[in-house]
Amino acid sequence: MPVQVGSLGQTDPVVARAITSLASAVEQLQRAHVAQQRGAVLNPRAVARQFQSQQRRIDMLQQQVTALAKAIKTLQTDTADLSPVPTDTVTSPFGIVGAGSALPTVALADLSAVSSAYGTAHPIELANSCQSAGGTWDYMDGLVAALVAADPRCGYNGKRGNTADPSNDAVSYYHGNLPPVYGSPDVYVIDVIAGHCGAAPGAAWNDVTTPVAAGAWMDVR
Repeated sequence: MPVQVGSLGQTDPVVARAITSLASAVEQLQRAHVAQQRGAVLNPRAVARQFQSQQRRIDMLQQQVTALAKAIKTLQTDTADLSPVPTDTVTSPFGIVGAGSALPTVALADLSAVSSAYGTAHPIELANSCQSAGGTWDYMDGLVAALVAADPRCGYNGKRGNTADPSNDAVSYYHGNLPPVYGSPDVYVIDVIAGHCGAAPGAAWNDVTTPVAAGAWMDVR
């Protein structure tokens, strides 16, 4: 009787091939068993020994097929709610960096003190930093200059890698080999204005780098 593989494992071609291979081996042994039964009258003892050996192999293969099918079912259940990770996402010792970005050579520096101090010193510019509501770039331009003075890896950020669309409330931190390269995706994306365009924007230094929030380093906007 042929092994019934069913639909388990069809979502994984590697596992599907493994099950198919095991099922094929079982069927070959079963066909050999039938052939030996037909020739049993010629040498009953020899055929009996071969039959017992092959029956053990069939039982072992059947157990492997069953165990693999159960493992696949468990894996499918455990991963049913997981979202796939984009293939161009890089996971490094420093965390996840943006899509298309290379493995970081340096960790993200903590420049929260610089951001906080600048925000405290420029409350009017900070409150008027929402460009989409008629605000200006004065706060962001001054903050980027202060951050670059503290660490040359800082710069403006191109939204999702687009240098023609600089972020209004985020900067980039270049994590590749110096000097920074204009337009490079090898960056961390840092939110520097919390609650931007809200009632009470505040200075921040929050790493918001994700596959979606990928950036591009810019020395000018």
